[in-house]
Amino acid sequence: MKKAVLKGIGDIEIVDGPEPILKEGEALIEVAACGICHADVAPYEGKNTDLFPFPVVCGHEFGGIIKEIKAEKSELKVGDKVAVCPILSCGSCYYCRQGFDQLCIGSAGESVQVSNFGTQAREGAFAQRVAVPLSNIIKLPQDFDMELTGIIEPAAVAYSNTKDIKDSNVVVVGAGAIGLLAVKFLKLNNNRVIAVDIAENALGLARKTGADFTVNISDKERASKIRDYLKGEMVDCVLLYFVSDDTLAFATDLIRKKGEIKFIGLSGNNFVKIDSLAMLVKSIRLHGYMAYPTSDFKEAVDVIVKNLDKLNLKELVSAKFPLEKAKEAFDFKQRENVAKVIIVN
Repeated sequence: MKKAVLKGIGDIEIVDGPEPILKEGEALIEVAACGICHADVAPYEGKNTDLFPFPVVCGHEFGGIIKEIKAEKSELKVGDKVAVCPILSCGSCYYCRQGFDQLCIGSAGESVQVSNFGTQAREGAFAQRVAVPLSNIIKLPQDFDMELTGIIEPAAVAYSNTKDIKDSNVVVVGAGAIGLLAVKFLKLNNNRVIAVDIAENALGLARKTGADFTVNISDKERASKIRDYLKGEMVDCVLLYFVSDDTLAFATDLIRKKGEIKFIGLSGNNFVKIDSLAMLVKSIRLHGYMAYPTSDFKEAVDVIVKNLDKLNLKELVSAKFPLEKAKEAFDFKQRENVAKVIIVN
């Protein structure tokens, strides 16, 4: 079985390895597609190597076809097309019992990181086949386009961030893959969406994706242009997919009283300045979001399947590479400012 092993900084090698050995309650998945996440690129660049110790097989944005099942009873069967929720959780700790299994401390300890496929916890899906617990598998329709399984996971992130936002004025800061997916889900819920980014090509993608208005974050008149566009209405929510001193200050200035700012992404600097007086006077709700609970992943799959034509996720797949060219795929992802790169089998 072939798999792409990250052996060191900038070093990916396609190797032949043994087939995964199934434990009770697991299925063997033939991987159809696996998206490249920024979290995968980080160890390729020498970052977060504590979570991704070399050698490692990355990849957590994936789905495929069931080839084998090891379980006495299962509603799933060989040949089923499936998406895979990559969250690995114990099911019994405080957070799992509360329905926030992405914060599980039974599997990840007190770490701020999620226990996931493609980390030190479990080999990922930049491989031909992978063993997956049945509880992580969501069945797809048999006519589902399997290339889209490489984008379902980031779509689940966007869905979890946006599912409770309806009939509102929303600013999305950061028009990368998840920000663009957020635009799509927000439009499903009848929101007016303003996309903000520093790259004009990203803003163009945001408009194509459905954003009602776009502004470059480098524009000194950015806030006034948004206020002029809203014509007296206020911003109800700001989603920060890129968090920095500047973007947080921008969001704090723009948001209405009792509005909400959601932290979803970071800029590489873990510490940002907060205008505590504005937070107090405007009674701003500031929420941090780590991934999604498994329940939201399952909801996201259902919403995607029911709204395939409206969401048109395929337009966000910027490039596809075969597994044998995984290194070229990572280099492309590093080099180009694109939405989503996937590796297909």
